[in-house]
Amino acid sequence: MNTVQNLKLFGLNKYEALAYIQIVKSGVATAKEVSRGSGVPYSRVYDVLDSLEKKGWVLVETSKPQRYRAKKIDTILEEKKREVMEELEEAREELIKELLPYFSEDIRKVGVWTIRGVKSIHSKVLEIISSCRERLDIVVPFLPEGLEDEISEIVEIIREKVKAGVRLRVVAGEKIVERLDPKLCEVRVSGERMGWVILADSREVLYAVPSSPGDEVGIWSNEPEMVRISGIMFNYLWEGSKEV
Repeated sequence: MNTVQNLKLFGLNKYEALAYIQIVKSGVATAKEVSRGSGVPYSRVYDVLDSLEKKGWVLVETSKPQRYRAKKIDTILEEKKREVMEELEEAREELIKELLPYFSEDIRKVGVWTIRGVKSIHSKVLEIISSCRERLDIVVPFLPEGLEDEISEIVEIIREKVKAGVRLRVVAGEKIVERLDPKLCEVRVSGERMGWVILADSREVLYAVPSSPGDEVGIWSNEPEMVRISGIMFNYLWEGSKEV
């Protein structure tokens, strides 16, 4: 991504970005000099410079002809970052207020949903664990490579949930049992080759299957019968697995 494209991310259009870059390189410049050096048509340059001033990117000297000086880029970017963060926070609060009630237990729609991609699956895992209140059952046959940071984040949330009284049972593959903290959870080991399962509060379940990078897929459901059957399957696997 080049400089013009980067500046466009902070609210400038193409001509404004070109004009600002030219002013930065010149130190100070007249409208004619900005037009000549940036390629902004002279018929447009005054409108462009006026817009840059209003947006807070340049200062104007009251001289004849007027000359333009660029504000320091780090100062501007910090201001824009703060403005964007404030706007995002306001939007976040409004969206939560408006839409979160539709996710409440009494009106939430049940179903079976496909989730694709590592990021989406990871996000759903965090959501399930964070909302868990009483019991969390997990099948983890192995730890995928290249996701150390994500796994650490999940483990930290699980720790907090266990401290809050959530019962955690884990059926783990033989190679990762030694990496689990027996003080954190009840652990049993299984040699079965399977995907990952997360079952929370007999309320929702997530299945994720091993696949090649880029083709990751999971299935999430809060459909009562599917969750009930998943619980039966987990208990069957639990009883058939070796104690650690």
